[in-house]
Amino acid sequence: MARLDANLAAIKVVKELQAEGRAATPAEQEVLARWSGWGAVAAVFADKPGEDRAFAPARQQLRTLLTDKEYAAARLNTINAHYTGPVLAQAMWDGLAAFGFTGGRVLEPGCGSGNFVGLAPLGTAMAGIELDPVRRRRGRRPRNITGEGRRGPRSPAAAAGSYGGGHGPSARGIPSRPP
Repeated sequence: MARLDANLAAIKVVKELQAEGRAATPAEQEVLARWSGWGAVAAVFADKPGEDRAFAPARQQLRTLLTDKEYAAARLNTINAHYTGPVLAQAMWDGLAAFGFTGGRVLEPGCGSGNFVGLAPLGTAMAGIELDPVRRRRGRRPRNITGEGRRGPRSPAAAAGSYGGGHGPSARGIPSRPP
């Protein structure tokens, strides 16, 4: 339940920041950094009779915090919301450095927590995509991500266009060739 509580707290901060039109304070950045996505707590979206009732209070809180569109997007995202902590993200960047990566263009096809973008080495131009609207707004705040990544493409097509045919690594190991 700790992950679920952290996610709910992060959503509250995102909504406050959005309503007030301001950047997060250092304390709010700490709350946002604890976001871990919905994959590990997918049961919060189970609302059929007989399914996990332990999550009913959190489910109701989510329904209150999120618009119908945001709730549907979060629920849909549970099948591919895989949180990668900062230690593993840093290890992956270190692995790329060991193979000779010294900077360049990198595609992050699922920004989520922002760990890959936030830990990118200097000289790395990140293009990120995030389909879940709450995760997208949450991801911007703790690591100064604009749009869906530091470079800010707004859709997979826009991300592909911003690459101009270039081929760089992907933060998820998927070749970043434009379609």
